[in-house]
Amino acid sequence: MHTPTECKAGLKAHYHCEECGKYFDENKVETTLEELVIPSPTHEYGSYICTETGHYKECGCGLKTEEGAHIDSDNDGNCDVCGYAMPIIESSSSESSSSESSSESSIYSSDESSMIAPV
Repeated sequence: MHTPTECKAGLKAHYHCEECGKYFDENKVETTLEELVIPSPTHEYGSYICTETGHYKECGCGLKTEEGAHIDSDNDGNCDVCGYAMPIIESSSSESSSSESSSESSIYSSDESSMIAPV
C-alpha cells in the first residue's frame, strides 16, 4: 500500500565506494545500481464508484481518477461511462415544446417547402 505522494522511484539501502565506483547492498554484497532501484508504485484502480452526481475510480491509497459528471448521450437512462441508472426527471418544458412545435408547424405550407407568413 502506498499514499498518493509515495509515487517516486527510490533506492534500496546501499553503500557506494568512492574509490572503485562499485555499489554494495546493505549486506555488503556487490550489486549494480539497477538492482538497487525501487520502482515507483503503480496505482490500481477498480471499477467506477458512482454517486448521484458523477463517477470516479479510486486507488487504495485514496487517489481518484476519471472523475466526471454522468453523461447519457444515447438517452437510455444510464450513464454512458459508468452505467449508473440515472433518475428520469420530468420537466414542464415538454408541454411547452409540443405547443411550440404545433404553432411553428402552422407557418409552413402543406408541402413544407415554403413559409407562409403568420397572421
